[in-house]
Amino acid sequence: NMGRQGVFQGSYSDLMEDDQLLSALWTSLQIGVATAVIASVLGLLAAYGLSRFRFRGSGALQGMFYLPMLIPAVVSGVSLLIWFNRIGIDLGWFSILIAHVIFALPFTLTIILTSFAGFDTRLEEAAQDLGATPFRTFRYITLPLVMPGVIGGALIAFTLSFDEFVLTFFVAGGGVQTLPLVIYNRIRYLLSP
Repeated sequence: NMGRQGVFQGSYSDLMEDDQLLSALWTSLQIGVATAVIASVLGLLAAYGLSRFRFRGSGALQGMFYLPMLIPAVVSGVSLLIWFNRIGIDLGWFSILIAHVIFALPFTLTIILTSFAGFDTRLEEAAQDLGATPFRTFRYITLPLVMPGVIGGALIAFTLSFDEFVLTFFVAGGGVQTLPLVIYNRIRYLLSP
């Protein structure tokens, strides 16, 4: 038993000295945090607009937001690869970020929309009756009340980004590697997982 524990202990300590793995972990964390921030801000703006303003085609617009959730990751990855090449975006950190935001946004939007569904709009009306500007009303009334949904959306966006392999595989290019890509390459070449 002690011998096995020593082997596992040595293996885990070796991970902390593996520069490639640590670099990939750092890249995954950076992209995950950036994805969480961007997807939650875009999700908040979209949820606010979809929940507050009714217009012709709003249902279709909301359905368009959910398309990345329905399209298989391989199809999305190939499509984004072609699109990035066509508009001249170099593959790397930025292309991964764009792909992850597109992938995470529907999930984030769904969570934030549920926060707006249970929201009492009379609180906003009362603030505006008392002289608050629309921006102050949003900042001090709306945002704090939907913040749990925004935080939940950001956490799910981070988790999806950190874990995403298929999209990243297509849009990463040669220079940037995330943790799932490094793990895949190591397992593919039968190195120690």
